[in-house]
Amino acid sequence: LKEKTEVIIWSASGSGWKKRRVWQKFDAVKKNRVFCPADQDALLRPGPRLPEAVKTLRKVLEKGE
Repeated sequence: LKEKTEVIIWSASGSGWKKRRVWQKFDAVKKNRVFCPADQDALLRPGPRLPEAVKTLRKVLEKGE
């Protein structure tokens, strides 16, 4: 990841990673633009569900959910 990353899509549950100093240098973390979508299954194993994964990403990026 680059420090000027605008958005991070996170696939792990929990927020303990935010406390680690290494993450604090990323713009996405500073601007609270790190998202963990509720429907991660299509994102992690898209296969034929690729359109579903794209819809999930679109929802996250447009609405910040």
